[in-house]
Amino acid sequence: MRKNKILSVGASVLGIVAVIAACAMQMRNETSSAVRIDDDDIGGVVTSAKGPEAGVWVIAETRELPTRYAKIVVTDDQGRYVIPDLPKATYDVWVRGYGLTDSPKVKAAPGKMLDIQAVVAPDEAQAAQYYPAIHWYSMMKIPDKSEFGGQGKIPAKMTQNEYLNLVKSNGCANCHSIGNRSMRTFPSNVPFPLGKFATSEEAWFRRIQYGQGGHPMFETAMKQLKWRADAKKVIIIVGSSPPHDNDLPAIRSLISEWRTKNGFVSTIDVSYPLHAEHERKLHRWLYGDELKEVSPLPDFYVELQESFRDIAKEGGGADVKLGDDAALVNNVLVLAFGTQWKNEVGRVARGR
Repeated sequence: MRKNKILSVGASVLGIVAVIAACAMQMRNETSSAVRIDDDDIGGVVTSAKGPEAGVWVIAETRELPTRYAKIVVTDDQGRYVIPDLPKATYDVWVRGYGLTDSPKVKAAPGKMLDIQAVVAPDEAQAAQYYPAIHWYSMMKIPDKSEFGGQGKIPAKMTQNEYLNLVKSNGCANCHSIGNRSMRTFPSNVPFPLGKFATSEEAWFRRIQYGQGGHPMFETAMKQLKWRADAKKVIIIVGSSPPHDNDLPAIRSLISEWRTKNGFVSTIDVSYPLHAEHERKLHRWLYGDELKEVSPLPDFYVELQESFRDIAKEGGGADVKLGDDAALVNNVLVLAFGTQWKNEVGRVARGR
């Protein structure tokens, strides 16, 4: 009997200890899962259909301050987040992460708890739109060593080591985040003079000609082209004033020597754009509105036209007048490669 009482008491004690331990564990779990915020914080838990989302970005952004303001934090392994020390304003808050698409933006103010429902991407293609540029760049196919040395589309003078050097270290990646959306895509609704292109090669050949780096990028691309033995030899002169009388003998000598090498000399007349730009700027400065009509060319520019026309005639080339809607680089390439320069240069670049 005494033994049974001792066992009964012992069982009761163990039961009480087990209840206490369970309560303590529950309290610890509740404490660990709680998100504490101050009056200038926004916090909560991010979950999706798959449960808590760990390692995703929670973004808070407002335009109510003197400048656009945003803070980004990352959720912990339980999907919890706190965006601390926010200036007083109303914020758009949303979630972004790998395998997700951006969640709808929710309005929130500091001092408020905000649990967010993340949106799982419907497929890998949608999820990949949020991957960093280096992820996309890493998918670039590096040609096999057997494709170099003139065996394929790659110019014969290009080695695989040089190719890798340009791709990884000393090429476009020095300045550009290659792989981001603006670099890996070419929008179809771009305005003139970009226009629409039949192939991505044509689009990129145009794209690298723009901006402050356009000249060195274009020059680098041209150096990589696989020129044919019968390539056309052309000197193209673009100037804003007629040549001085003292320079004419040197110009004629250059033309004569170039012609003996089966070369041509062409000119681009930029007199009208220069004259029109000067008149419009002057009119805007004097009267504060836009000029309705450009006056006829003054004698100085007429003389420029005549001199350039003579140079082109003597050089066996063409004289092109640049109007309001004509891009200079287009005319340069037309004079160099002919009216089909886009197709021709694209074909040569592909080694065909």
